[in-house]
Amino acid sequence: MIVLTLESPFHFEMLLNEDGDAIAVSDAGPFGFKRPIPFRVERTGNGIVLGNAESDLFASGRTLDEALEDLGSEIGMAWNEYVIGDDSCMDGIARGYRQWLLDNVYRCDSEPFNPRTPSP
Repeated sequence: MIVLTLESPFHFEMLLNEDGDAIAVSDAGPFGFKRPIPFRVERTGNGIVLGNAESDLFASGRTLDEALEDLGSEIGMAWNEYVIGDDSCMDGIARGYRQWLLDNVYRCDSEPFNPRTPSP
């Protein structure tokens, strides 16, 4: 496996192995991961798709930076729905995902997440 650290507004390492490319993401927009989370990188005709099945997070963009920005939005929407949202209506799967978010993700700022506001 080869590990590359690349310059970007986001913190990640590119992992190159026999299964294809992956990146270990440390932060995405206003959110950080308590430990880097690996995302599979798929190149398409229109750009790049990032995916991690365990976290149920998928994002896309024309460039890697755009895909990482989209990932920040996806995390924000999940955070609003599962962490900030009312858990009294959640089933066991939703509560499990809420716990995964609490165990693995943190807010880098104290502002409420608004998906219509660009990341700093």
